[in-house]
Amino acid sequence: GSSTPSSPGAAGSGYRKPSNVQVGEKFYIKVQGGGPQMPLMIYDKSRECSFSVSPNSPGFEELRKAVNAEPTWQGRKTFVMASFDSKGVCTVYPS
Repeated sequence: GSSTPSSPGAAGSGYRKPSNVQVGEKFYIKVQGGGPQMPLMIYDKSRECSFSVSPNSPGFEELRKAVNAEPTWQGRKTFVMASFDSKGVCTVYPS
């Protein structure tokens, strides 16, 4: 699969690795969104990692396509893998 480095949106105070996840370890996140001009909300099950990705941000279109392709939740949310590196940068794996 491909990977998309992500950077925090305006609501980026939760842009951090969950405490129960190791550096480089992949974990599931939920990506939730609406229309193409609405930010995507991203969070893990603990909600320790919780941030948004705004339209025109790196990775936004790839993540929006993954959300829209998920029929289970009518194209409004999906679950994908993510990881944080030692510098605190999150990489999301939309496929």
